[in-house]
Amino acid sequence: MPQTTSPSRLPTASLAGYPATVIHVRCAVASARRVVVLVATLAVATPALARVPAKVCRETCPGLVAQECAGLRKKKLKRCRAKIIRRCRRGTLVCGATTTTLPIAPGCPVTFVVSDPYPGGTDQTVAIADVNRDAKRDVVLGANGAVMVRLGNGDGTLGPLAGYDPGGDVRGVAIADVTGDGSPDIVAANFMDAPPPTGPSTVVNASVLPNLGNGTFGQAVPYFVGTRDFHDVVAADFNGDQKPDLAVATQPSVVVLLNDGNGAFGAAGELPVDTIGRAVAAADLNGDGKLDLAATKGGPPGGNGAVAIFLGDGTGGFGSPVSYEVGRFPYSIVAGDVNGDGTVDLATANNNSTDMSVLIGNGNGTFAASVTYDAGGLPTSLAGGDFDGNARLDFVISAGPNATVGRFMNLGDGTFAAVVPTFTAGSAALASGDLDGDGKADVASATALGLRVLLSRCQ
Repeated sequence: MPQTTSPSRLPTASLAGYPATVIHVRCAVASARRVVVLVATLAVATPALARVPAKVCRETCPGLVAQECAGLRKKKLKRCRAKIIRRCRRGTLVCGATTTTLPIAPGCPVTFVVSDPYPGGTDQTVAIADVNRDAKRDVVLGANGAVMVRLGNGDGTLGPLAGYDPGGDVRGVAIADVTGDGSPDIVAANFMDAPPPTGPSTVVNASVLPNLGNGTFGQAVPYFVGTRDFHDVVAADFNGDQKPDLAVATQPSVVVLLNDGNGAFGAAGELPVDTIGRAVAAADLNGDGKLDLAATKGGPPGGNGAVAIFLGDGTGGFGSPVSYEVGRFPYSIVAGDVNGDGTVDLATANNNSTDMSVLIGNGNGTFAASVTYDAGGLPTSLAGGDFDGNARLDFVISAGPNATVGRFMNLGDGTFAAVVPTFTAGSAALASGDLDGDGKADVASATALGLRVLLSRCQ
């Protein structure tokens, strides 16, 4: 049996900025060597995604499960148990003789180092992912008539621009292995003019650009979505077959296309949103292990917008929408755990009310009333990531005069400090991911004038 150790015997450098609760659990169950290696690895890689091993939580949490889930049966008992295990794995709950929720370690004061612009700009959409499987994050951009890729060098710099024809003007991109060959493909939601008189003036497609295995991409394969305006696309497994499906935000519905298992997509199904919708996110909002959808709604003229929640049934179907009010005309949406309770929360960037709304999830698919934060201008894009290393979700937003990129830093409890302007970029599309391998999220800011990389740094 490995000898256990206390936190005081570990090198402090390997623990810097790491959640104290996660360290506490690991120190109680692992040897000194294993703790040092595991913590150092996660601190360098992705501390925002660090998890206590599931086995540890299953072995130490039965007492709390029996106490908190007493009297529940079948599905409700399973959900209750799963929520406790998630909180344990996130490090916000320590199970054992002294079960308690511990405070999160404070993050460092953050600044961003802004790169010179890379040529090949667009203000439509941008994503960060490792498309060539070299453990370095790359940047994918969608533009009018093109998908563009810059491979990352792992140090925050990017390689040459490669362009691909998606078959139309792109408004949304998603990265996922839809063909099942182990390499992430690009899905581009795009539109094109249909040649008269054969059809409507606009045809919307979700085009799959297959990865050739090395971060280059083959000819786009289009799948028909509809004939209405659209803005966003997500790829996620909605029917539990381990194959990514697609959801496209259109006006006035969310269109779902299910993967046939071979990387092709069947006929589209529609989920009514009723008003102008621009953004959609996929996440397990009620803790039942099945992915749900959250879609933005524009709202009546002069009135607030909303987020429509569609709970998934695990077979590719969704229930009737339930709406939660946010600011006016939400342009962008992010799903993630902002307060560390193990449940998914939502945030929207609201263009006409010049603010960000945060909806705290109750863990059962419902949400508390939204809390708003002034963005300082008309926001068009929102991205989330842990920029200061405290394992809490922060946000960057494109808003303000001349579309200033600003940051909302999480105070640790799911509330946020006032927005801090970073730099003026012009109208920008934003994405977040670790581009330099230091374990903290960075930002890709895409404008019509070029692409900039914002590297997060502790002051």
